[in-house]
Amino acid sequence: MAAKAPTKSTGKPLATTAGGRLQPKGLEPKWEKKDYKPPRKVSDEELQRAKKIFFDLDRDGSGSIDSNELAFMLRALGQNPTEDELKELINKFDDGDKDGQMQLREFLMLYTYGLDSSNSAREEDVADAYRAVEGAPDDPKSMVNKIKFSEFMVNNYDLEVDMDAIFGVNGPDLNYEDFKRLLAPKTDS
Repeated sequence: MAAKAPTKSTGKPLATTAGGRLQPKGLEPKWEKKDYKPPRKVSDEELQRAKKIFFDLDRDGSGSIDSNELAFMLRALGQNPTEDELKELINKFDDGDKDGQMQLREFLMLYTYGLDSSNSAREEDVADAYRAVEGAPDDPKSMVNKIKFSEFMVNNYDLEVDMDAIFGVNGPDLNYEDFKRLLAPKTDS
C-alpha cells in the first residue's frame, strides 16, 4: 500500500520547499531566504545624481514621473519603448500607491537597480547611441562634432549638455571611444 502524502488538518496536500520544509501546495515562497539580497546603500554622490535626474525628468513639476516623462528619458538614451513596456517598467517599481507614476523613492529603486544591474551598457547600446548622432561605430575615423551633438540634444530632447565636462575631450569632435568611455565605463571589480 502506497504511503499517503502528509496533509494539514485541512486535508490539503503538502509540498516540500527547497529548504526541506513542508507547507501547503500552492503557497510555496517565491524566493528562499538564501536568495534575498537587501537593498544596497546608495552613496551621497549617487543619491544627489539620482535626485537631479528625477527632478530633471519631472518636467511638469508634479513630484512624480509619468509614462510620458519616462518615455522622454528612454528616447533620449536611444530606446524606443512601447506604451506597454513603459507601464511594465513603472509597475515594477511603483510599489507604494500603485498610481502608475514613480515618486522619488520609487525612482531611487529603479536607479539603484540600474546601478547594480549586470545589464549595464553593452557594446551594442553604445553603438546605437553613436549611430543616433550620425556616427559610424565601425569606422575608426568617424567623428561627431561636439557643437552638432549639443544642438542635437537641445533640439531633440531639450537637454543642454556641457560637452567638455561630460566627455572630457578637448578637441572639437567626439569619436566612438569617447562615447564608450561615457556610456560603458570600465568598473574596478
